[in-house]
Amino acid sequence: MAELNYALKGFVCENCWLVKLSSHTAADELFIVDYAYFSSTSTSWCGHAECFVRSAVKRFGLDQKSHVVELASNDGYLLQYVQKGGISCL
Repeated sequence: MAELNYALKGFVCENCWLVKLSSHTAADELFIVDYAYFSSTSTSWCGHAECFVRSAVKRFGLDQKSHVVELASNDGYLLQYVQKGGISCL
């Protein structure tokens, strides 16, 4: 099966800062019956994610007053490290 490609074009509302994609794809096109990859099952990838979060916390000065929103996170693996830092997230 050929790999599908989709254009990535986003829009930002200057009033509320909502970020929205210009279009979306149906889940049944992206996640076929035998789709079985979950990022959280890869210890090396989760190690990378933990390092990334530590770096982002330092770079952006994130703390308990911050709120992190992650998009397209597969199974939410990245946010576990945000939560461990006591940072609110979605």
